[in-house]
Amino acid sequence: MKNLLQFLSLFLILNSLAAQDTVTVQTFTWDSTTRRAVFQFPDDPTQSYRKIIMQYNMRCHGARVGVGSVGCYEWDYSCNTFITDSTKQDSSLATIGNYVISGFNGLQFYYTTIPTFTYYNSFQKNVNYSGTVSEQKFAIGNGTNNTISFNSNDGVYRAQYLLTANELLSSGMKAGKITGLDLFVVAPGSKLDNFRIRLKHTKLNAISNPDQESLSEVYFKDTNFNPSGIQHFQFYNAFNWDGISSILVDLSYSNPASTTAPQLAAHYVGNVQQSTHANALERSLVWDGLSSKLDGGKLNAISNELTVSFWLFGATPIQPNNNSVLEGVNANNQRALNIHLPWSNGSIYFDCGFKNGGYDRIEKAAAVSDYEGQWNHWAFTKNAVTGEMKIYKNGTLWLTGLAKLNPIQLNSLTIGDASNNGIPYNGRMRELSIWNKTLDSIQINQWKNKSIDPSHPNYSNLVFYFPFQETTGALINDLAASPQHATLPVSLNRNQERGHQLLMNFTNSNLRPNMILVQGVYTGQVVTDIPVLDSIPNGPRTVRQYKVVNNDLILDSTFYVYAAAEDKIYLENGDAYGTTFIDPEDLIDIQNLKYYLRTPAKFELLSLVTPYGNNLDLGKDGKTFQFDVTDFTPILKGKCMLSMELGGENQEEIDIKFLFIKGIPERNVLDIANIWPFQRGYFSEILSNKRFEARKLRLHPTAKNYKLRFSVTGHEQNGEFTPRAHFVTVNGASSKKFPFTVWKECGFNPIYPQGGTWIFDRAGWCPGAPTEAFHFDISNLVNSGQEINVDYGLEPPQLDQANYLVSSQLVSYGPLNHKLDASIEEIVRPVSNRVEFDRLNPSCNLPTVSIRNTGADEIRTLKIEYGIKNRIKEIYTWSGVLSSLTEQRIELPVTQTDFWNPGPDSIFLFEAAILEVNAQSDEDLSNNIKRVAFKPVDRYNGSILFEFKTNNIPQDNSYKIVNSQGQIVIERSNMAPVTAYRDELLLPPGCYTLYVNDVSNDGLNFWYFPTYGTGSARIMRKVNNTVIPIKTFNPDFGGAFQYDFVLNGPVKTNEENLTGMLSITPNPSHGNVDIAFQSQLSNPVQINIRTLEGKIVFTDISNPGKSGQPINWSPKNLEAGSYFVQIIQNNKIVTRKLVVQ
Repeated sequence: MKNLLQFLSLFLILNSLAAQDTVTVQTFTWDSTTRRAVFQFPDDPTQSYRKIIMQYNMRCHGARVGVGSVGCYEWDYSCNTFITDSTKQDSSLATIGNYVISGFNGLQFYYTTIPTFTYYNSFQKNVNYSGTVSEQKFAIGNGTNNTISFNSNDGVYRAQYLLTANELLSSGMKAGKITGLDLFVVAPGSKLDNFRIRLKHTKLNAISNPDQESLSEVYFKDTNFNPSGIQHFQFYNAFNWDGISSILVDLSYSNPASTTAPQLAAHYVGNVQQSTHANALERSLVWDGLSSKLDGGKLNAISNELTVSFWLFGATPIQPNNNSVLEGVNANNQRALNIHLPWSNGSIYFDCGFKNGGYDRIEKAAAVSDYEGQWNHWAFTKNAVTGEMKIYKNGTLWLTGLAKLNPIQLNSLTIGDASNNGIPYNGRMRELSIWNKTLDSIQINQWKNKSIDPSHPNYSNLVFYFPFQETTGALINDLAASPQHATLPVSLNRNQERGHQLLMNFTNSNLRPNMILVQGVYTGQVVTDIPVLDSIPNGPRTVRQYKVVNNDLILDSTFYVYAAAEDKIYLENGDAYGTTFIDPEDLIDIQNLKYYLRTPAKFELLSLVTPYGNNLDLGKDGKTFQFDVTDFTPILKGKCMLSMELGGENQEEIDIKFLFIKGIPERNVLDIANIWPFQRGYFSEILSNKRFEARKLRLHPTAKNYKLRFSVTGHEQNGEFTPRAHFVTVNGASSKKFPFTVWKECGFNPIYPQGGTWIFDRAGWCPGAPTEAFHFDISNLVNSGQEINVDYGLEPPQLDQANYLVSSQLVSYGPLNHKLDASIEEIVRPVSNRVEFDRLNPSCNLPTVSIRNTGADEIRTLKIEYGIKNRIKEIYTWSGVLSSLTEQRIELPVTQTDFWNPGPDSIFLFEAAILEVNAQSDEDLSNNIKRVAFKPVDRYNGSILFEFKTNNIPQDNSYKIVNSQGQIVIERSNMAPVTAYRDELLLPPGCYTLYVNDVSNDGLNFWYFPTYGTGSARIMRKVNNTVIPIKTFNPDFGGAFQYDFVLNGPVKTNEENLTGMLSITPNPSHGNVDIAFQSQLSNPVQINIRTLEGKIVFTDISNPGKSGQPINWSPKNLEAGSYFVQIIQNNKIVTRKLVVQ
């Protein structure tokens, strides 16, 4: 009758298992290009889930093994997984000044309402010399029939002339220093202020656009021209011609008003354009804390394709700093377009397109000249259909990104700052154009120096065009079709660019002035500086005045003023040169305000640090962890933002699934809330309550149980490698302090070996392993609905260079749903594809299950059935005490010799089922059975040997072999350094487990300790009197490894039928040898050592020790030769060969 009841119980369990339904939500996959996306989770309020499991799989890129950026990437980075729930809010204690002033970080701000300027000092050069050693002149062009003028109605002029290498060589000039230039004046004109001559080598044969890069200034001076005849310009900085390149000559001046310039003798150069000039005023807008915003309108015309282009001149005293040249957001206020040029690290970032919680990005480190001190043309393009993002600098492709497929949707666009007005750009801009078409490099290069007009081949795709050529005012004119003008918050003067900075609308021709290049050697040359002060208008500072109402920060007012008091005068390169003083009108005194910053609640599901990736092999299927995330049931519903953050999210390929197992949970999760937002706190900040200050929490009014959960990891040099005591205190109906130590031993990491210092213990984390979560039940300290006080802290002494990432939640539960219930949470062994149990598998010894008491009653007995699916089963009754909501691992004995036989169909599925709890059926049968796949262990026929070679630190190591009954059949410790021990396993058929331990957790070899040497552990077999390895264990195993294997029994011979462990070390020897024999029999053991002629040179009879301890013999001073070692016990014998050298 009892057997019938057990059968019926198992039948009901299996039917319950079959009836279970699991909803799988697939999120990121190996080929995902983003680590931030929105996914749809189940959202049926009538459906309950017994458990929610997150399956987290990581694989090296392309399943490859390599170093650096091949396979798994090299370094260990934090890689935390979050769910953001916008229906909840996090609040962080924050401080802010009652006045926030753009570009200012001090406490007292002197200001004026009168516009101000930044002054730049440049130095014109006057050259004198006392004597001429030699001088040669080389004419390029001649005659006076043609003239060329430098006239300008706006007082600015710039021209470039190309002198080809052939012309230079034909003139007779040789490689070397060019010290001057002669021009022939036909008719005089006005004085040309700031007249500059700049030269550069070039490979051009004709001119199309002006070249502004790498020009070398050789002449700079206000210059009067002679009435007529040759005008000589002595260079203060000789130009060293290389003898093979063409030379580009750049002439410019800047006068305060229209100018009648001199007429110069000139000549035509065939049909080749070797001359270009511009003489119209150009202006730029100085971004210095202001911004302009566009909303809607023509922004809706941009979707799959985009080009943004502009000229930019970064302010040399300020760049690089954190800034956004412009930023656009979609209807949900999510970034859809952004350009950091640069960020404070000197890299340029282009973000464009948003989908599934993330934006596409390309980035590249830039040279200083890319972002400050000179004009550069930038074009940023994206095609969301082809997935290409590109950046062009001065018409040349600078960076490309592929597989960038997020669509572009712009609802608003902020120019000169980020959309939240927090990181303004500092510098000058002109010719901003925005297109709903991806322009190619030819179009970009051909039009970067032209004002855009209807002749542009893609004019119909021009959405916005802001040249910034207004004289003054708040209006920024849009010159595209259907204009949508932009505005500034205040009127602003535009900057008038100087002649040498002209870039636009050059006229090309083949008329070029006659020039004579001079190569001379002079004595007594003296260069005198002539200081010249110039200015650029400043933009006003934006002043935002705040106040705090009910702990919320409120913007009270915004106004605009100019910085006053002492200011610096700069050189053209941005270096400080002097000071000037601007009389202030008043002072703003800034005081700190405390408030709570409120953001959408972000919950940490998993804290993990990526493994060291060099030469790491995670296999073609990767490694899979499973995490119980049932506590997060209230937020894992509907559309959820899932993100992986903190730097390591792209170190490996990631696949994350959520398994929603239908059924009744052990207790309903009514709510989960962050106590503090996930954040980083430095040791001193935590001690001073600047971070993780004490908080008052209002408990859920109908919950019956409450729990605090924490995960903490330490970082930086001291925070990472120094243990510290942490604590949580709760003050409710009563008080309690919960201490916990944030420390994790890494020598038993499930992913090993790794490329870096993976074995070193750390504060709460190990490379490639999840962080432990701490759980503190506070139910007996509090009452439902009451207000409690929670505080988190650290015990001193304080550590410098230490910070901690802290995740904290309050979980509220309903009452337990079952009175008597047990659940099989895990099959720990045997199991495959569960990396957290890899060190215990494959297994053929002591199946292990983890059982949880999911009911209210205490569990004292469990009847468990287990075995391979469709094969013979074992039943084991466990006795003990398992309290409510506690969990215990239970080892299950194996008594049947055929237990591990998978049968003819080779089914490798292991099952375990709870038949009875406290001698009766429990309430929820759906959690009583679990089935997992497993891999079979290695099997060996005949006798094998285990060889263990120590390194230079043998005291760290020991090993033992245990049979299926848990009995030690072989054990060894106290070994000598750099010595090989070889044990012959003459053991009965069955399953055995090899345990190898290292008390220092650094294995037999670790790269960080080269002086320790290298040991080894191997399974060997004797083949034709030669011992060969058949399995070698990795010596970089950390703290221990275990290996299960099956011996099928020795090969039958006439003599060799004694079972036991026989060790002869060393073999070969030099006369002294250690022999050990271990057997489970109690009979006396005789040893004979014979020569090849049969002469006995050593003999002894000994009785085995207690508990199967080995018998040891140590014959000394054996002569060189070959011997036979015979072990005789219970009329059985084994013989092995010994060689003495």
